[in-house]
Amino acid sequence: MFPLFEQLYKETQDKDLSTSQKKTFLSKMEKIDQEGMNLMHALISAYQEDSEESRTLIPYDGKKIGSDISFNLETLPLHLRQILHKFVLMHIKRIVDEQKLAEKINLTTKPQKIQKKK
Repeated sequence: MFPLFEQLYKETQDKDLSTSQKKTFLSKMEKIDQEGMNLMHALISAYQEDSEESRTLIPYDGKKIGSDISFNLETLPLHLRQILHKFVLMHIKRIVDEQKLAEKINLTTKPQKIQKKK
């Protein structure tokens, strides 16, 4: 196990997402970066390892499409849905915070143009 999975597992329940949570999850997924996708795959793998006796390379009816793996939210276990939902919200917040910080740094470190007096 890894700490991210353990923490998210403890902070979530074994119940389905509400309709609102599903919509939020799907809209946030459009903004997820490659690092986030890799962590999501690791969370899915950790969940399978923790909860199932046998392991498959692509669990929960996932489909390999080119170099990507796609999952249908409805085929994932309820608790895993909660874990992924919470992770996506946290990860997107981190992305936004990093962008804001980068903008602040750019604003404060831009060289100021010196105007010549006429």
